[in-house]
Amino acid sequence: MPENLCNEEATLLEPLACCLNGFSRLGEIEKDGVIAIVGDGPIGLLHLQLSKKLYNMRSIVIGKIPFRMQMAERMGADAVFTFGNGTEEDVSDFTRGRGADVVIVATSNPEALNFATKIAAKNSKINLFASFSNCNSFSPDPNWLHYNQVSIMGSFSSTPLTLQKAMKLVSDGEIDLSKMVTNRYSLNEIEHAMLATEEFHGLRVVVNRF
Repeated sequence: MPENLCNEEATLLEPLACCLNGFSRLGEIEKDGVIAIVGDGPIGLLHLQLSKKLYNMRSIVIGKIPFRMQMAERMGADAVFTFGNGTEEDVSDFTRGRGADVVIVATSNPEALNFATKIAAKNSKINLFASFSNCNSFSPDPNWLHYNQVSIMGSFSSTPLTLQKAMKLVSDGEIDLSKMVTNRYSLNEIEHAMLATEEFHGLRVVVNRF
């Protein structure tokens, strides 16, 4: 672990490495393209930082939690939209009807799956970064995939290489993890820490007193 990184920030190195692994699955990405990140949690905001720092993409964050959406704006999102009715039109207006070149599904909400296909541009790539429980409703139109040359892929976990890259990005100051930790608890408050996570309080919850 880099010596200029505190323990709290280190808790996010592995998630950051997983995001890097997801980007590596996308292959070549146009640096002036548009990326839509569906999900405003810590993972979504890590994807946001990477999209801006590594690819200089115009970045959209789509979420539901006001505090997290405000954090997305502070972290450089070019647009932040609330997920729901009308969001597809918001993305269309932002991209002038073209759609997003990359869509990252960073939420376990099954509704995000079909939504991702509605905002994807021609020749775009969709990464299913999150996992889904009891979901069997995703059935993209094969002709839509064929004629629009859309690629749908998944990514999971990280590699030693992406973990090393994550450590270097943070150590060099390219990615800022300090703003991601918002809730701190002691070990005897573990139930409160878990509840804060389940109820989407803040961003990252850590137990740092034992």
